[in-house]
Amino acid sequence: MTELIPIALFAYARPDHLRRTLACLRDNRVPLIIAICDGPKTPDKAPQVAEVRALLRGIDWCEVELHEREDNRGLGRSIMAGVTEVLDRYNSCLVFEDDLICVPGAYDYLCAALRHYQDDPQVMSVTGWTHPRLTPKDVADRPYFDGRAECWVWGTWARAWAGMNDQTAEQMMLACEARGIDRNHYGNDLPIMAAAELRQNIWAVRWLYHHLLRGGLCLRPPWSLVEHIGFDALATNAGSASGWANPPLRACPPVPSTWPDAVEHAACGALQRRAFPPPPVLPPSPPPGLARRITRRLRRLTVALTGSTRLESLSVRPAVEGLTPPLLLRAYRAGRRRMAGGTAIAVAPSAALQLTGQYATWSAAQADSAGYDAGVILERTRAALLKVKRGEAVYERDSVLFEVIEYSWPVLAGLMWVAAQHDCRLNVLDLGGSLGSTYFQNRAFLDRLGMVRWNIVEQPRHVEVGRQAFQDERLRFYQSIDACLAETQPNVILLSGVLQYLEVPYDLLNSLQATSCRFLILDLTFFWAGPNDRLCVQHVPPDIYPASYPAWIFSWSRFRSILSLHWSIIADFDDHARMAAPVPLNFRGLIAVRIP
Repeated sequence: MTELIPIALFAYARPDHLRRTLACLRDNRVPLIIAICDGPKTPDKAPQVAEVRALLRGIDWCEVELHEREDNRGLGRSIMAGVTEVLDRYNSCLVFEDDLICVPGAYDYLCAALRHYQDDPQVMSVTGWTHPRLTPKDVADRPYFDGRAECWVWGTWARAWAGMNDQTAEQMMLACEARGIDRNHYGNDLPIMAAAELRQNIWAVRWLYHHLLRGGLCLRPPWSLVEHIGFDALATNAGSASGWANPPLRACPPVPSTWPDAVEHAACGALQRRAFPPPPVLPPSPPPGLARRITRRLRRLTVALTGSTRLESLSVRPAVEGLTPPLLLRAYRAGRRRMAGGTAIAVAPSAALQLTGQYATWSAAQADSAGYDAGVILERTRAALLKVKRGEAVYERDSVLFEVIEYSWPVLAGLMWVAAQHDCRLNVLDLGGSLGSTYFQNRAFLDRLGMVRWNIVEQPRHVEVGRQAFQDERLRFYQSIDACLAETQPNVILLSGVLQYLEVPYDLLNSLQATSCRFLILDLTFFWAGPNDRLCVQHVPPDIYPASYPAWIFSWSRFRSILSLHWSIIADFDDHARMAAPVPLNFRGLIAVRIP
């Protein structure tokens, strides 16, 4: 005996839409409807929900199971739970929502497909929906296979649905990348939807990545048997998709006497990418100006005269020093020290730092660390930055004073670029910004802007010292992102040398979604070329301050994948600093724009 294939029907608070959906199901002579109806989300929805339930109870032309939920789970959680419950009892099912209609014969056509492919593991779903923009030109009246699944009138089997509750869409997407599968192969909208899945309570993107991760296929008809009637103000998730309305529906094609082999049509990937293209690429940077051309020529001259290719990437001052006799340099530096009142001015310490080990957990890395005296470090940083603030020293980093400012030109360019798009107004959210090191480093350039507000989010003791010794109209200190956002709306987020020292750095990236900042600048962050993040211990030499503590070396490919769920990376750069580490290490940075 052929097993019954039920309709899983999800309804909520649109009785007029539901009447049209039920009419087409009656015309298709479906034998069983398992209706799942959420409770009202707000009191004003109660009358519509009651009317929907009355319509479902009044069906007398087929068997009906009505599941009236008291709570409101929303569409995503309702479908995930409801389809799971139905497939716990039946081998397969077809899924409708209360704003979808189909032509007569669609139920028989899709049930025939479900029965034919029920034992083919590569076929994971069937659908009654397609669109001229997605349909290959040569399919004629034959169904075809697509690697991108569908969520408007679709069917599946318990074997294919298994695992849908195990991972989020983001986790499935990263699992695809770990296997070398392009997450954008079926359109740039998938990563964007994956990022929004839990926040917006949607589900279909998980189904799409579930197919992609398993190499599964979806059977599509040669033309659409289905239309969406919910493109209106009552729509929960489809209001912005009205551009996908189909031409007038045609009659259902006959059920094939011979079904196609489970092979994806060669045109599908390209059609999907064309339908869901990546965001527009920003125009290329203008050609180098006079200053950059002079700098490049000076670097080439330095390399030619010294024979050291190390000088190819140096800024102007170190390049000049490469051409200067050592005796003159020593005299110059001695004079600078005397002018600074005998203060010891250090050279860049990064070569003295090192990373060691490979740890499975943060607690294991902490157990192998000596820690640090936070009070001593804070006091040293305070004393050094006060000298910079008073003009007694030029530049501070990690509590160490330098005789020249070591600008991160890409970071400064990014800040100026943001300011240029906001009428020369710059409002920075500097996470882990100490007592203002980056602010003081770039103060000479910031002074030329019309308005600057620099907001530092730091640990409580840093905030206390910052407010006492450094806070003014420009420079402000906060103990949390929320406290900062309660007072001002930054236009750029700065993460300079901070993420690698957090136990759960990706949680911080996720928390940035609460801000309205369109721009993100990352700087001085550890990366390597491996596939996974690596947890080490960083050691600081005693002449800076004796300390050791856990630190991450991020996988560049993995980090970019996760970040680009919410941000479009428009530039990345090497900071040229170096540090001894158990794997080849780069200090890298990037500039990104939030994805709308």
